[in-house]
Amino acid sequence: MSRRAVRCGTQACICQDDIDASLAVLPIFLSGCKTLLILPGASYSTRLWCVVEIFVFLQMGGDRTRMIIRPLELGDEDLHRSLLQFDARKAQCFLAKDRQKLLAVVEASFGTFGPFNRIVRGFFAEEWDEIESGRAATRRGFRSSSAAASSSTAAVDVEMEPAVDGLADRVL
Repeated sequence: MSRRAVRCGTQACICQDDIDASLAVLPIFLSGCKTLLILPGASYSTRLWCVVEIFVFLQMGGDRTRMIIRPLELGDEDLHRSLLQFDARKAQCFLAKDRQKLLAVVEASFGTFGPFNRIVRGFFAEEWDEIESGRAATRRGFRSSSAAASSSTAAVDVEMEPAVDGLADRVL
């Protein structure tokens, strides 16, 4: 059986109007994910769904070596600073009740936001250093492409396992 790559942005995979259903299916999407590709723009670290995607990816057994960052604007010092100062507590979403529910899940899993923030900041710092040194383009076989330029702020690069492949067709 062949495996195929599927790319989906937050808006395409998650029903933003039904947080309970969205939280229930997010692990399904991410369980078939080989690599989490993060395409941050100016608002990335303040968008709660982006924070939740990283959290769920890590909780589903993903690790930092399977996360890749490719900023939409290379050389953007404000973006660099915001990623290095990442704080999940500052992230927002449209409804206050949804924000409280999502943040409570992250906080309960780590005890406080501190450990999660340190993991994410460390990842962003390492990735940014690789980008600036030119090593990032060849690491883990990833090459920059025009697909990144037209993608949403956060995207998932999914290489579907055969068992999950059919499910993605039905859900997407």
